[in-house]
Amino acid sequence: MKRFNFYLPIDLYERIKIMAKKYGLSVTKMTVKLLEIGYMKFLQFSQKDDEA
Repeated sequence: MKRFNFYLPIDLYERIKIMAKKYGLSVTKMTVKLLEIGYMKFLQFSQKDDEA
């Protein structure tokens, strides 16, 4: 796994922190899960664009 730093708006970070607490995950793990979900959605939309 590669480590990197990125900056988030404070309000987005706070929302991720609330979600992480709700699901019993660390903020880092919740952020990774959300990035993975976003990546999968991106791939789905790009495949639909390729078919059209």
